[in-house]
Amino acid sequence: MRIAIVIHEFPPVGGGAATAAQQTARALVCDHHEVLVVTAGTRGAPAYEFDNGVEIHRLPSLRLRTFAPGPLELLSFCASAALLLTRELRQFRAEGVISYFAVPAGVFATRSARQLSIPCVVSLRGSDVPGFARGRLDGKAGWLAHPAIRSALSTAHRVAPNSAILADLARQFMPDIDDKMVIVRNGIEASALADHPASSGDEILHLIQVGQLIERKRVEVTLDALRRLSDVPVHLSIVGSGPLENSLRHAALGLRVRFLGHLPRSQILSLLRQHDVFIMTSLAEGMSNAMLEAIAAGLPIITTRNG
Repeated sequence: MRIAIVIHEFPPVGGGAATAAQQTARALVCDHHEVLVVTAGTRGAPAYEFDNGVEIHRLPSLRLRTFAPGPLELLSFCASAALLLTRELRQFRAEGVISYFAVPAGVFATRSARQLSIPCVVSLRGSDVPGFARGRLDGKAGWLAHPAIRSALSTAHRVAPNSAILADLARQFMPDIDDKMVIVRNGIEASALADHPASSGDEILHLIQVGQLIERKRVEVTLDALRRLSDVPVHLSIVGSGPLENSLRHAALGLRVRFLGHLPRSQILSLLRQHDVFIMTSLAEGMSNAMLEAIAAGLPIITTRNG
């Protein structure tokens, strides 16, 4: 089958949904499907490439940031998708479409699928669902997006939230989509599973936190906890980047913290196994890829009630 995946971000940029889309694409290729990923162009990334058998087309875009794209960056992807997506899918001879996020990708993926008379699945990830805490849909901009989300979800053949809490939020927003909703949880490949518990092998307790440095992840909660443990030999590694990095570095002064920035996924999986405890202080998650990877690495987890 010829399957197209539409998403506004794809590795090397983006968060958990980008990783999930990449792993889904590779898994489909392993199952002998032909896969096209249509995503936003980013500085330094080729417009066309093949990755592990996956064909990737990057549309013209103003995307500059690795994480947390701004309104102009998202709008530039929307403009390109509105003009070019149907043509891309037609040239690929797509027989089905998977959209990651209801907005922005879902709006254009469902429209193009309807024009080409092919089925479309919209995967809900968290920040694209009204009611998700501190998502992109907060405030007036969020209310303006609601009609577009309703259009995407009503047109989709299947709606696939990645967790029960997102399914509940989607039902509250649009009760009439319940009969076409199927929860498709995030997964982890078997090769990532450790055969023994993770450990730093050190007398010092080594903690690790992985995620975008954005408000919703609440890394400052971890730093505050670390400050209260001033008499305990604890080190914290923070993996990720984002708009709050400078302020968090300032808040971490005097603490045993190292900021490792954005790392390739393969390097993160190896790094997890060199620590003792994984920390997740997020306000809200759909289904955290970072937490799944920590479990796979054999790490105990301390987390907030985040979905």
